Amino acid sequence: MKSKTDNELVQLVRLDNDDALNELVIRYQPMINRVKYHYFLRDYDHNDWQQEAMIICYETTKLFKIEKAVKFGGFFKLRLHNHAKSLLRRESAQKRKSQTEAFSYEKSSELGIVPPQVYFEMTLQTLRFVDYSKLEEQLKLLSIIELKALQIILGEKMLENLTEAEQKRVRAAKDRCRKKLLQFLTENESY
Repeated sequence: MKSKTDNELVQLVRLDNDDALNELVIRYQPMINRVKYHYFLRDYDHNDWQQEAMIICYETTKLFKIEKAVKFGGFFKLRLHNHAKSLLRRESAQKRKSQTEAFSYEKSSELGIVPPQVYFEMTLQTLRFVDYSKLEEQLKLLSIIELKALQIILGEKMLENLTEAEQKRVRAAKDRCRKKLLQFLTENESY
């Protein structure tokens, strides 16, 4: 069976063919993923991005002029990037500043606002639902400096006990470590 061209799919979407719209979104999924990873939006998960991409794809099919020498993929990519930028601008708007400037329990623990024990208890509550064999495999992927950062995050080591050069490297590693563990927890949540 011959696969349809972008222009044929656009025509079908204009006739309210949902399957054609789904096929276009699947066809451009790698581009959608690149946009998703390029623009970090707070509180946006995979499903939110998929929904935004579907809406923009649909709108793009309505606006796309087949008779012009422009490819649908390029036009869709441009519109999706512009939409992501608009979402970022909205997120950064003054009325949402308080949300953006909020910080985590970990940061509040470091600042002394929330006692470290409260943060530690919340971490333990999260880890209660983790498959430890998978977690052990994930920990093997961390670099030595990221493992030191994890020990500091968990309160097993103090940053002040490291050399100045190590402190600088560990601060950067803490962010990498957090991102890797957050991604692991998101992918392996079982609750």
